[in-house]
Amino acid sequence: MHLIENNGGEKMPEDFENHYEENEELSVEDVAFMANDKIDALIDLLIEKGVITEDEIVQKIDELYEDSEEDDYEEEEEQE
Repeated sequence: MHLIENNGGEKMPEDFENHYEENEELSVEDVAFMANDKIDALIDLLIEKGVITEDEIVQKIDELYEDSEEDDYEEEEEQE
């Protein structure tokens, strides 16, 4: 069995999803790591194929965080 390293630095089986689907329930942390790894792979592929640039993805992520912070601020004002 080949081991791969997830974003948290933990070693896990290469067939992580299949292994855990058959034997036990996944924790929320496991699902989050799997989703993050898949997103990272997809972003890498899109950049490699020239569909997007790294700058474009960084800009979009920054926009998402800015929007999220604005939403949080507006919710705080509404509660006051």
